[in-house]
Amino acid sequence: MYKIRPVEHKDCLDIFNLSNDPAVRKISLSDKEINYSDHLKWFEKVLADRNILFYAITIDEKLAAQVRFKLMENIAEISISVSETFRGAGYSRTIMEDAIILLKENTAVKTIRAVVRKSNSRSINYFYKCGYTLKFEQKLNDIDCLILEYKIRG
Repeated sequence: MYKIRPVEHKDCLDIFNLSNDPAVRKISLSDKEINYSDHLKWFEKVLADRNILFYAITIDEKLAAQVRFKLMENIAEISISVSETFRGAGYSRTIMEDAIILLKENTAVKTIRAVVRKSNSRSINYFYKCGYTLKFEQKLNDIDCLILEYKIRG
């Protein structure tokens, strides 16, 4: 079973390695490799930002995934990535469910937004299976994207 907890400083290198995984870079809005000094600055900024909820999902103390919510008024934009070892292992949907519970417990947000490359059919299908619906299409950084939304009930 996995554990979900807030990201801590000790997670910096694992998050860096996950973020630079070639499969993650390929589907990200920026496919360029991240250098460690830039990552470290970004990581410190994210940890200090009260408008970001950042969670590590671990299995046997190993990083299995990360989920990050950027809070913007009544909307939270989600970023999720799963470590190669744990992809396809059946955790992704329950990770999403647990992350939404944490978001509900810690904010008044009622809508979660996912920005996904239009060419990323695997992620699009994942978000649809998790209850997200297509809101609109948009070009970001010259990349065709789908904007998917999930309405939090209760």
